Amino acid sequence: MLFWWVRSSLRVLWMKLWGWGLIQPRRVLCWDKKMGTYEKWGWSKDEILMAFRTDPWCMMKSEEKIDTVMDYLVNKMGFETSVVAKNSLLISLSMEKRIIPRCVVFEYCLKKGLVTGWFWSECG
Repeated sequence: MLFWWVRSSLRVLWMKLWGWGLIQPRRVLCWDKKMGTYEKWGWSKDEILMAFRTDPWCMMKSEEKIDTVMDYLVNKMGFETSVVAKNSLLISLSMEKRIIPRCVVFEYCLKKGLVTGWFWSECG
């Protein structure tokens, strides 16, 4: 009975992924490239799959977009890569319209002492 349930669940998942355009013969190589890009930033396979479950569109972004967002959030803002993995929607946001303006406000609040250390433990 369990075998049939697992088989039907996998079939439904496969059909959803196919419908979203995430699994197609030409996209399998893209999937491997994206996995490699996330692994380059220190994400484990479990973190990548968790990010995919949270926001499936994070696997549709280009390697350049992933690198740009991760570089800004990790190297400039000082976020841990695991925080970005838990909040994978950040990968899908626009750098110019959403990420940078919010990070500027966040840095201002840090300088003024409006945000304290509790924020870093609460992220994710």
